[in-house]
Amino acid sequence: MKSLTVGQMCALIAIGIISNKLLLLPSVLYGEAGQDAIFAIFIKFGIAFIFICLLMWVLMKNPDKNLRELVSSLIGDIGYRILAILIFVLYLFKNFSLFMESELFLGSTMYDEYSRLVFFLPSIFVTGYIAYKGLQTLGRTCEALCGIIFFGLFITFLFSVADLDVTNILPLGTRPFGDILGALNTSFTWFGNYFVILFCLGDVKVTKHMFKKVVITASLATTLVLMFFIIYYASFEFTAGLH
Repeated sequence: MKSLTVGQMCALIAIGIISNKLLLLPSVLYGEAGQDAIFAIFIKFGIAFIFICLLMWVLMKNPDKNLRELVSSLIGDIGYRILAILIFVLYLFKNFSLFMESELFLGSTMYDEYSRLVFFLPSIFVTGYIAYKGLQTLGRTCEALCGIIFFGLFITFLFSVADLDVTNILPLGTRPFGDILGALNTSFTWFGNYFVILFCLGDVKVTKHMFKKVVITASLATTLVLMFFIIYYASFEFTAGLH
């Protein structure tokens, strides 16, 4: 029995695109490439869209195989175990980076003094619970939160653009290409959440307009992130790397 709906998978992909890109990433990339960090973001999302399309093609070609069955049929059970370990290490590293980023945000903007255990223990508990309950619980949660997140970002943008001067991000193309490559390398852990599609293999019912729905959702989420970066750089201009 399929545990995920197409809408839930779209919500997973959308929140994966948006999550962990709105706190430290704009500042970090600006420190690497200045306003030209915009190019790095476009390149990263271009690569992401290629992978999303490839992974969706794999999912739609193998509607009844989960990740283990598909990989084992191609490279054997040992190959699957090696891949599973690599994926585990990758996401462990990504989750650790996300926890540290969120903890730094709380510590620097909301609380002067607090125990890190207050942040880490609930985070680890919630993460472990979701991992135990499986994709259906995570999919339902993301589906419930996705509209709220989209609406909240849209309202934030409305309040931000009133006195915004987009020319503050100009001129573009003034930094060496090596700086853009440096920004691409630095932002490695902030991207790649689209690999959640791999875990949807065999758990979501393939429908006629599934691919189109995923592309539209991913495009909307990507547009929101790009708008956030443009507004952020246009608002803070030369001090964008300090916030």
